[in-house]
Amino acid sequence: MRQNLDASFSAFYGTSTNGRAAEGQTGPFFGLMFLQPDVNIKACCNPDGSPYIAKVPLSGDVANDFNPLYDLANHHIEQDRNRFSGSSKMRWRLNPWLQAEGTFAYDQEAQSRTDLQNYGYLTSSGSPTKGSLNESSWNDWQANGGVTVTAVRHFGQINNTTKLAAVFENQRNRILSSNAGGFVVARVPEFGTGTDPNTVTASSTDQRIRNENYYAVTTFDIKDRYILDGLVRRDGSSLFGPQNRWATYFRASGAWRVTQDLHLPGIDEMRLRASYGTAGLRPAYDNQYEILAVTPGGFKTEILGNPLLKPARSAEMEVGTNIDFSGGRYSLEYTYAEKKTRDQILLVDLSVGARSTNGTGGFSQQWQNTGALRSRTHEITFAARLINKPSSSLTLNIVGDRTRQIITEWNLPERLYSFEQMPSAFFLSAGSDLGVLYGNHWVRNIDELYADPAKAALSGPGQTWSRDSVMINEDGYVVQKSLYGTPRERAIKYTYCRHADPTTGSCLETSQIVKIGNANPKFNLSFGLNFNVNRFTVSGLLDWSYGGQLYNGTRQWAFQATRDRVQDQAAKPKNDAACGSLPGGNLPNGTTPPSDPMPSCPQKALPYYGVGFYNGLDPNDFFIESGSYAKLKELAVNYTFSRSQLGAIGLRSLGEVRLGLIGRNLFTITKYSGLDPEVSGLFGDPFQVRMDWFQYPQFRTFSAVVEITY
Repeated sequence: MRQNLDASFSAFYGTSTNGRAAEGQTGPFFGLMFLQPDVNIKACCNPDGSPYIAKVPLSGDVANDFNPLYDLANHHIEQDRNRFSGSSKMRWRLNPWLQAEGTFAYDQEAQSRTDLQNYGYLTSSGSPTKGSLNESSWNDWQANGGVTVTAVRHFGQINNTTKLAAVFENQRNRILSSNAGGFVVARVPEFGTGTDPNTVTASSTDQRIRNENYYAVTTFDIKDRYILDGLVRRDGSSLFGPQNRWATYFRASGAWRVTQDLHLPGIDEMRLRASYGTAGLRPAYDNQYEILAVTPGGFKTEILGNPLLKPARSAEMEVGTNIDFSGGRYSLEYTYAEKKTRDQILLVDLSVGARSTNGTGGFSQQWQNTGALRSRTHEITFAARLINKPSSSLTLNIVGDRTRQIITEWNLPERLYSFEQMPSAFFLSAGSDLGVLYGNHWVRNIDELYADPAKAALSGPGQTWSRDSVMINEDGYVVQKSLYGTPRERAIKYTYCRHADPTTGSCLETSQIVKIGNANPKFNLSFGLNFNVNRFTVSGLLDWSYGGQLYNGTRQWAFQATRDRVQDQAAKPKNDAACGSLPGGNLPNGTTPPSDPMPSCPQKALPYYGVGFYNGLDPNDFFIESGSYAKLKELAVNYTFSRSQLGAIGLRSLGEVRLGLIGRNLFTITKYSGLDPEVSGLFGDPFQVRMDWFQYPQFRTFSAVVEITY
């Protein structure tokens, strides 16, 4: 605009329409897991003419099965999205060392979602329903504005950059949804179909959020080898409680270019760095407010408001180094970070006594700041330019990390948590890893049996739990010998004394809940390779995750319906005539000398799995599996046609044309029995709630790329 005044503007608009499928317990994968394997899901048609047969055999006995193709063809989910974003920036250079900058950005997104099952939608037993309709619309916008003043000064061999800034954020989120649980057919045919007013519900949400942030940051570069940096930030947010609207954070960092002061043989550049800083995690919109539920009799108190609610506060220390060697051909970066987050924002149950003494009335819960979490992370990156020529190159990048998180403070009762009908397997307690799995353990060693005081008391000769009354079956589980090979054969749960009387040593409380797994991988590695010859390029990315366990909840629920492959006994040898009547004999664990031949009972009655390991959908270690995998995440092949090549075929006006093919999630190597080991929960923290629960697996996709430069 002038010699010392610049302005820039940008805008973007996008629109999309997507057909979607349901996920979780209403999705096609859910019904498929319960379907009999001999059902022809492509069979046609239904009495109303709709494609893909809806009625499936034995549906009256197995309520969860349905034909996924019928659902995909007759259950319509559409999601439309429109988005506009724009930004502007103005920079004013007051003099050579001082400039001011103003920015403004606006982002608006509108979405609408329709979930429709037509009148007459068939259940898996073939019965027509009244259908359903759910419609939702979102209209969200946010506007951000800020002012920054930057000064760059030189004092001999010291360079300093200092910034003062203010940022203002304004956001509004609106949601309107309605749901009709059934349709009715009008008596007058020309009026068609309408909704049943007795099944219609509606809800709306209107959230307004404001944030104000002020900060100052200064950086000193001394002799091009020492770097010192400091920041102070003051944040205010409407998401904080009314009595805690502001919070202050800071950062202090330093770096030393070692090779500018010391000669290290074989090393071209080495930098040591360290930083310590704090930051906040904002509460959710409704965490600070009192929540009431509308009932026919008036209002019902639910969650008590908290005017003192403040953001969770994280403090992190990070140290590391960057090294370049062999003429810049190789580089190595290592970082260690330790972070502690305190004042976690958790929903706390209020005791009846507390409710009566602190004036909370009938409120049963409140969002509070409590608990602390410590995480430690190691990250390493290695890059190698294996071939570096004008016409060809080959580069390799290896990135690895390992993270462990421990709950250091937990002032609440120990808790197992889950979402929806997932098994409550994830454990929260002081001193516990975040992501650890707890549940029932099935006894595999006879000695484990006597950790239970009741069984130990009856372990003598001729008693109920004597050593010669139990055995280890073909699957490796301890069972009662008298029930072996019968419909009542069951693996035995591990039971131990949780609390003992310190004086007498007698057991006061037993428990069957123990640690059964940990969702955290031991480490993750990623290998990236890029090969280029003239204008031909091949690049690939391979991910390797080693260690950690997944909970296969998708498989567990199928046990109830006898749909898991392990329940198919056809491939096992048939039991002999003496199966189920055991006089004693040669135990598989070798604890009793052989006398009479042991009857062979490899086939198991369905309750052995469907009642035993299914375990009422409670977590148990039968469904804990290794989460290790290696996956080719991406492979891309590109060729770029030059101007001369294009001119030879009459396209002289074009500069370059690049053609390419990209494949993603091409293959996976794993021992995991589910559809995909790269799984995370539909709800909760996707890095910790690693439970297979009828999610769609990662798609394998192929994309073509055409890029034209002119």
